[in-house]
Amino acid sequence: MRAEFMAHLQKVITARGLKQAEAAELLGGTQPRMSDRMRGRIDLFSIDTLIDMLARLGIRAKLVLHPSRRRAGTGDYPRSPARLLSQEGPPRSPWSASCRPMDGSLP
Repeated sequence: MRAEFMAHLQKVITARGLKQAEAAELLGGTQPRMSDRMRGRIDLFSIDTLIDMLARLGIRAKLVLHPSRRRAGTGDYPRSPARLLSQEGPPRSPWSASCRPMDGSLP
């Protein structure tokens, strides 16, 4: 999810033709921090920070959670903790994240 937010942030900055210093001023940071963002240094930015930066650009982030799909051969969704523990590894829930401009337009 963090990678998707970072990629969308880079795409919007590039599409608007902002230089690193301009983007840094708009997003509340410094040019070296903007350089880290544009080089994809994802490990330096929290999800909250990326969501805040997207919001400053007028972009709303949305997280959608879906129940996991049926596992092949089980016949139904795992329901009890015992069934969850008996499966290989922790249960996984697919999710999707999307970023949309608040006014509905494209970046």
